[in-house]
Amino acid sequence: MFTRYYEGYEERNEGHGEQHAGCGELVAMEHPSYGRIVLQRLALVGAPRSLVVPTAAFRKAHVGFVVAAAAADAAWARRDRASDAQSRADQKLDEALAELVRVAGAAGAKLPNGLVEAPYATLPALLADAAWEGATSRSVARALERARRRGEAAAVAARAVIDRATAHARATARRDELRAIRDRSLRALERRASAAWEDGGETYAAVFAPVEAQPPRRRRAAT
Repeated sequence: MFTRYYEGYEERNEGHGEQHAGCGELVAMEHPSYGRIVLQRLALVGAPRSLVVPTAAFRKAHVGFVVAAAAADAAWARRDRASDAQSRADQKLDEALAELVRVAGAAGAKLPNGLVEAPYATLPALLADAAWEGATSRSVARALERARRRGEAAAVAARAVIDRATAHARATARRDELRAIRDRSLRALERRASAAWEDGGETYAAVFAPVEAQPPRRRRAAT
């Protein structure tokens, strides 16, 4: 299969097919639902007043991260679809160029040098050259027009991949930024909670236990 790229496309699209780390990846305490579950547990046990402010801050940070992670996942999916579309367009272009080579050879036409491996940036000019030696037969003209159309479609598809990859990089950077904020907020909440409950750490351990742990017992709100 022939391969042709815009300048920089290989680097921008490097890593296609990698394991995507988004909203479903492991986060605090090695589970994607940990933040939501901590908030549910805090509501269940009735957190003391000293935790109202850090809990609100953590809730805000958690929601922001979840929204950003979902946006990163959506951007990855768009990039993935664009890459698949570009691969299909490139395959069709390869087939059209192979047919052009076959038909031109049978007609005794001389193809421009470098046509088959030409990048998207120069391929249109080569396909638009009407002064090919011996390229006067109807079959060569049809094959040339088919290759020209598919070359244009493949170029559009490649530009779309670059655009989607750029958008995905921005969304991922934003997600990672908000994840760091969420994690700092969680650490602050843990520190305040450690000092708030005077039951030997039992409530603290129940609230911040791993996701698989049993939920804490409901308690009256402390004053």
